[in-house]
Amino acid sequence: MLLDDERLTSMLDDALPGAGLRAAQATYVRYKPQTACIVACRLTLADVQVDAYVRLERPTSQDHLTNDARKAAARSPLAHGAVLLPGLTAALYTQPNDRRIAALPDLADDDRRRKLLAHALPDHRALWSSSLQALRWKPERRFVAALQGRDGMRALVKAYAGRSSAAF
Repeated sequence: MLLDDERLTSMLDDALPGAGLRAAQATYVRYKPQTACIVACRLTLADVQVDAYVRLERPTSQDHLTNDARKAAARSPLAHGAVLLPGLTAALYTQPNDRRIAALPDLADDDRRRKLLAHALPDHRALWSSSLQALRWKPERRFVAALQGRDGMRALVKAYAGRSSAAF
């Protein structure tokens, strides 16, 4: 179901009434037998594309999944936090929400990114107000993005699971 783009679109459209979901395309899969399956996907709305992922767990893990989904609080163009999917032990997380990459919401928010960069790169003021372009996201593992400063200065940022800060 999660690997068939048409069925994935239908399932997510049912779970997100009124969101205007036009298409969902699976872009990455990680399966850990007897544990969980993660399917990253690109969601196409009326005026924007949103990166997201679905975490599917065993039925006995419903309470754990629900508790984790409640912790996701960052706003995205599609939803606030995570959405539990009816009929499955699964949750949809829209970027910048990620169960294990704690720095991702800070990198995605302009004000928090500015503070993070000022603290991490005190000698590179040109990057403090830089724009962020996502290059690669492996949900619950790592996020890689390019920073582009106003004066042309560039840097690469990587955020990893289980760490509260990012590497530059």
